[in-house]
This record gives sequence, C-alpha cells and structure tokens, in this order.
Amino acid sequence: MKLNHHAFLIPHRYESIRDALHVQLNADENAPEIVEMIEGTFPIDRVRQLIDLALRKSEDRGQVFLVAFDSILHEAQNALLKVLEEPVPRTHFFLITPNSHKLLPTVLSRLGSSPFQFEITESPEATTFLSSSPTKRVDLIKPIIEAKDRQAAAALLRDIATILEKKRDAFSDITAWGQTMRQIQALQSYSEDPASSVKMLLEHAALTLPEFTKE
Repeated sequence: MKLNHHAFLIPHRYESIRDALHVQLNADENAPEIVEMIEGTFPIDRVRQLIDLALRKSEDRGQVFLVAFDSILHEAQNALLKVLEEPVPRTHFFLITPNSHKLLPTVLSRLGSSPFQFEITESPEATTFLSSSPTKRVDLIKPIIEAKDRQAAAALLRDIATILEKKRDAFSDITAWGQTMRQIQALQSYSEDPASSVKMLLEHAALTLPEFTKE
C-alpha cells in the first residue's frame, strides 16, 4: 500500500465505512499494522497515547492509526499537531469524523483528502436542492413548509450536511468550507427545537447555502 501523504481526513461516520476501509488497507501482502482509536469526544490523554504509540519503532510494514470521533477537544487538536507537523516514518493517520468542520484550520491544513472512495448513498432530494437556484429551492421546500413537517425538515438538513461534508475540495479554501458546515450544523440544531420555525430554517438554507452543479 502506497500513500502519498502521512495524514488524511475521512468525513464520514466510522461505522459506515469501517469494513470497506479495512479491506482497502489490507489489499496487499505488505498491509500495515492497524491501530483503532475510537471515541465519542476525543480527549487529550488519548492524543498523548496516540503520540506514544506512533513514536514507537514500527514494524517494516508500517502502521496506520484510524482515529475516529464525533468531536475532539481544542487542546487535543493542538496536541495532535505534533505528529501532523512532524511525520513519523512508515506511519499514517486517518482522522475519521462526520463533523470535520469542527476541526481547527491548523489541523485541516495538514490533512490530505482521503485516498479511498466509499459508496455512501446521497439523498436525491438534497442533491437536487444543492444544485438548484435559490428560487427553485424555495419551490422544492414548499410542501415541507406547508405541512410544517419538522421531521422532514430535519432529514433534509441532515442529508444536505452529509453531501457538504464530501465537497470540501469544491470550496475556495478550508475557511469557507468550515463556515458553511457550521451554518448547516446550526440549522440542524435549531430544527430540533419545537419553538423554531420550519419555514425560517429552510428558507435560510435555500437562500444562503452555496449552489453546486450536479456531477
């Protein structure tokens, strides 16, 4: 297995791509040693453990760390920079999270795009929404707004966020992508509040989220 960078970002939930990732990492006879580190919220003590393991003398076949989390504390991210800035020979890192927009710019800038492709089914409704003009989007969300269907609104916002997670390279820079991801995350949070307006949430998404042409 040859990788052109020492650290990569995979913007998915680990459980959804775990089996496929292991298959690809073990695709040849020189497969690396795989170390899984999985946390809901990744703390600094786990980063210190990761650094200690990474700095050990690895076998000739090398080692790969699969670091999966929903969130990671800022102090843990700052500690992680040690191994991201100073690559360890024959050692690679995969940061796997569905909330990669929460990563600090300094961390994101040191991560390469995933060298592997995963078949994650995208919602056709969310895909159409993102590829449409603001005017067309407003037409698309009318049935949800008229029905005041909070569950449908939350599902659409979730599916939009899933697609945007994978479109990092389509943005001009990491900052622009991070801002968009924080925006969609905020809309998702508000959609869970019974006091929030479905109409206002969806219309805000329709008018402010970037437009992407269908591939």
